[in-house]
Amino acid sequence: MSGFVQSVNYSGEIIEMTLNGYKKLDTSYLPNTMYVYLENEQKSEEFINQIKDKYAVDIISTMNYVESMDSAMNMYVSLISIICIVIIVITLLLIYLILYIVISSIITRRKQELGIFKAIGYENKGLVRQLVGGFIPSTIISTILGFALSKIFMSKIYIAIFKAVGAYKVSFEYPFIVFFIIVVLLILSTIIIATILAKKIKKISVYSLIKD
Repeated sequence: MSGFVQSVNYSGEIIEMTLNGYKKLDTSYLPNTMYVYLENEQKSEEFINQIKDKYAVDIISTMNYVESMDSAMNMYVSLISIICIVIIVITLLLIYLILYIVISSIITRRKQELGIFKAIGYENKGLVRQLVGGFIPSTIISTILGFALSKIFMSKIYIAIFKAVGAYKVSFEYPFIVFFIIVVLLILSTIIIATILAKKIKKISVYSLIKD
């Protein structure tokens, strides 16, 4: 019986086989590497030291895969965290840029109308809320649509990425709560940014409109 194991080493072009698999290919094959799986991973370093003390002459090198995997995982988590932060920052900058252009054009186009509202007694806060309120429905719909598309295509994107480095069977679970938090944060950040930008309404004065 032989077994093949996928690996990201050498872009998936490397295979790992059981001892029986090697014996079928070469009956005279003698293994020079041994994998030891412990029930208690925390004692792996202690076990390695015992083996070194007992078989120091026969051992060329040892490797603690638990530490190696932990190190690789920490590096992977750090890398993913940095990528996520960069994506979030870029997303917020794009939201700010788009809202800046849209809100500035709306205020410029409705400058006279907003000035009349202020002349008849409307407060700046009310006008800001009215302007921002027009963005809330489209923001909610677009964010939920983006959430739905990400749920559909996210797994396919990850599979394609890992397949490129040799991992052909990849399965990830995406907690609903994570997507829900992201959706809520995007909606809140959009409203906050729109509110800050809409405060330009305060600069509109009735006197300047009459003068113009």
